[in-house]
Amino acid sequence: MQVKTKIALSMFVLLFFSAQSVPAFDDAVGCYYSDELKAGDEFTWATTFYGSGMFDSEFVPIGITNNSIIKLEILQDPKDINFHWDSMPFYESQNYFNLTLGDVIYDFEWDDIFYLWISWTNMDFENGTSRNPTEKEWIYFVSDDFYFLSEDTEVVIDIEISNKVVTYDAYVNYTTEGVVSYVYGEIDQINGVMIQLEFTSDDNGVINTVNFMRQNYTPRQVSWYFPLSICLLLIVPIILTRRRK
Repeated sequence: MQVKTKIALSMFVLLFFSAQSVPAFDDAVGCYYSDELKAGDEFTWATTFYGSGMFDSEFVPIGITNNSIIKLEILQDPKDINFHWDSMPFYESQNYFNLTLGDVIYDFEWDDIFYLWISWTNMDFENGTSRNPTEKEWIYFVSDDFYFLSEDTEVVIDIEISNKVVTYDAYVNYTTEGVVSYVYGEIDQINGVMIQLEFTSDDNGVINTVNFMRQNYTPRQVSWYFPLSICLLLIVPIILTRRRK
């Protein structure tokens, strides 16, 4: 029997967002990468841009352009090494990983983009509990949109786990600005390596997408894909407005 877990977060947050919905890691004491990662492992992703180039200003300065290749190399086994920010300065991660963004070698001064490609698979907390952040929290590492939200924001996050792959369909609608952000991602639940990640921005009808696809893997094709829950969220207000008229 195929084991399939559906985590129906579906956070329909209309006109408000509770800060309690965002995971807090202040009480974390240990952050560990998968034991499956070994020195000499390499992972690569192909990059594709769609649209008018809105993401160019964000990604091009760090070396990511259309058709560029992203490469992550494992330099040392990270097994049993605590990468928690109080235990190891982030720049020391360069002793364990080498990340190349197109022709630019990542300098490990900032951690904000590193987690797009690989995530911890275990976090320990002060109360003695542990969890795998790929299963629920990865979306918060991937995009600040899900942390910094105003009161007039609609949010949907759907997470599905199947065959050790965690799939994220996430949506943020800044209702007063006419801006909608979509994130689709797939990450390996066991080794914490990203399989596919797609950002789409709809800025008042101007749509732009950047897609990162891990090579030698065939994930679900999702360009311009909208989950059913998101479609309903968009359609229902239109129907109600027409009825009022």
